[in-house]
Amino acid sequence: MRTLGDIPGRYARLSPAREALVFEDRRISWSTFNDRINRLANWLLHRGFKAGDTISALAQNCNQYYELYYASFKIGTIMAPVNYRLGPTEMLYLLDLSQSRILFVGAEYHDFVQENLERMENVEVLVSFDGAVAGMLDYEDILASSSPSEPGSEVGEDEVALISFTGGTTGLPKGAMLTHRNFFTVMRTILIYGDLTADDITLQVLPPFHLTIWQTLIAHYIGAKSVLNKKLDLHHVMGLFAQEGITHINLVPVLLNWIVNDPQFAEYDFSSLRNVTYGGSPIPMAVLEKCLAAMQPRFSQGYGLTECTLLATVLGAEDHLLSSDPAARKHLQSAGREALHNEVRVVDGEGNGLPSGEVGEIIIKGPNVMKGYWRDAEQTADRIKEGWLYSNDMGYFDEDGYLYIVDRKQFMIITGGENVYPKEVEDILYQHPAVSEAAVVSAPDERWGETVAAAIVTKEGVPLTADEITSFCRERLAGYKCPRIVRFVDTLPKTPIMKIDAMKVREDFWKGHERKVT
Repeated sequence: MRTLGDIPGRYARLSPAREALVFEDRRISWSTFNDRINRLANWLLHRGFKAGDTISALAQNCNQYYELYYASFKIGTIMAPVNYRLGPTEMLYLLDLSQSRILFVGAEYHDFVQENLERMENVEVLVSFDGAVAGMLDYEDILASSSPSEPGSEVGEDEVALISFTGGTTGLPKGAMLTHRNFFTVMRTILIYGDLTADDITLQVLPPFHLTIWQTLIAHYIGAKSVLNKKLDLHHVMGLFAQEGITHINLVPVLLNWIVNDPQFAEYDFSSLRNVTYGGSPIPMAVLEKCLAAMQPRFSQGYGLTECTLLATVLGAEDHLLSSDPAARKHLQSAGREALHNEVRVVDGEGNGLPSGEVGEIIIKGPNVMKGYWRDAEQTADRIKEGWLYSNDMGYFDEDGYLYIVDRKQFMIITGGENVYPKEVEDILYQHPAVSEAAVVSAPDERWGETVAAAIVTKEGVPLTADEITSFCRERLAGYKCPRIVRFVDTLPKTPIMKIDAMKVREDFWKGHERKVT
């Protein structure tokens, strides 16, 4: 297989009756899946869409979304999915940036699209995934009218398969152009580390507009089945493990924390689960240790960013062991070691390599690095230099080659000339038995320029005061690293893939101040 579009046709030939996808009450075999994909691909070609054109979708997890992905992959068009958790202005911005002439829409977003149609200057064709709607073509009618034969398009592995929009933490979202080769490079590495087989069943909880679709793509790459979950109902998700015999799931740390701390956790059957992968943000050590103690499968972590197809380093299952050995416990706090497919370095501000133990910017080079930013040559040149992707993440290697992520460049707090990395403080806060979630950011300070602030969600029914937090931190951290401002909140804002949104937390502390120190 050379491109992602080759996957469904292969298993329609080799395992036609085997299930490829499960969504709600729909159980779709490889034969049916490929048939539907081909019908959509041929309809797109008939409507004049060609290689290099962009195609967008605004919908939650459903089988139609993945049919659209594969149809686009087969004919060489470029998927540009829209993040449905953004605000209206941001969603319209992404549609404008992508220049998509066609938008596929889930039922939840019909009203939004109809209300904002005049602002979608490039969109010429609307398709409803969920039945007939005024002004939209019906998805099932499209399939019924089209041919199930293979489209026969020639697509190269270095052509762009997907534009994945970054989270916009450093400004407006940018579109990372990722090729078929980028995806295959990372998927093959995951298979080497991951112990996944054609008999595995993965549960896709994370949304379809994000690169976390890799777990469904990699399951399909080896002929395995993916079960799609549409909305994040935690108890429904936990019930699917026994119902569908789930063997693998990929989650962000926030969701792992919610699951393992849910009061009804012990009532659910996770005995089928063999592999848990996680990434997207640092996981507090206290949360990870609880997961390892409560859940018995293999755990592995990947560190990366959208621009390197999400994977640069791997902390494998062999490192996810509860141990009293100080070295092993230290490695458990790392992001792992350099993945097989790329090089990873830590450099100073001039691009010079740093020795182990010294903090610098993490840079990445390999066939997983994006082709560039969509319609943004200037930002591309700023981030990719001589083949090296500059991550904007700060970290260091230890003497064993394990990489430790200190924090994002822009989240570093400079207070009285001292650098404070929020992750270090957050790791301490999560050790407090009353803390459920925590975010550490900068806040304005007339004397020091900025100071350390913490927003904390406590566990239900457990009392906690700011003085207790301050005392707890002072026993474990240098004084300048301890939060001087502590706020207790009911919830913390989340990004579209359920990371704690530090930018929004920070904005709350800086309201009314013109200068925001970074």
